[in-house]
Amino acid sequence: MDLFRNRTVTLSIVASALVGVAMFGGSVFLAQYFQIAQGYSPTKAGLMSLPLIIGMMVASTIAGGLITKYGKWKIFLVVGSVLLPIGLALFGTIDAHTSKYMLWSFMLVLGVGIGLVMQNLVLAAQNDVPVRELGAATLNPGGASGGSSAVPNISELPEQAKAAVENAYGMATADLFMMSVPFAVLALVAVLFIKEKPLLTTSGAERRAEEAAKLQVQDKLQD
Repeated sequence: MDLFRNRTVTLSIVASALVGVAMFGGSVFLAQYFQIAQGYSPTKAGLMSLPLIIGMMVASTIAGGLITKYGKWKIFLVVGSVLLPIGLALFGTIDAHTSKYMLWSFMLVLGVGIGLVMQNLVLAAQNDVPVRELGAATLNPGGASGGSSAVPNISELPEQAKAAVENAYGMATADLFMMSVPFAVLALVAVLFIKEKPLLTTSGAERRAEEAAKLQVQDKLQD
């Protein structure tokens, strides 16, 4: 519990929890939206979400390289925290007839936002705690899991009922994303209050050795 006395860790945990809540709609309902509202098969529905994964992967990879090179990490947290509510708000405009190209562009925005936020919240927390508490300070932002229940096969419904279900599910999914926006905005506020500190360049083992050496010196001085 001593970790919560650390401002960076506390704000990172708050932001992480808010990001997880904001991502819940996307992680649980997006694949179902593709199947129910747009009529894709489960396989195609999974492939449709690839831009989200690509955005996350590319953003986190590029940000990681730049952070390693320049030692500055907060700018990436802020940019990602800005893109996150924007991406969620864009998904708040979808319906059952939104084109796949618009959906892909929305997913790229959201994916880049998530990619810049998730791992860098972990980095911010781990960068500001003693080495013995690195494990405890490792966060899991955006840890919402997908549902395991079967998706109904609406192709078996009469055409009129099928259209009604598609439209209803499309609007409901948009509403879920729009309701996630305030949580993402609150995550941005938390991120803005995180104070950037110089990025440590030593490994966990090296930090342990340095702390052990300091403790030995203190012990000798006390003796």
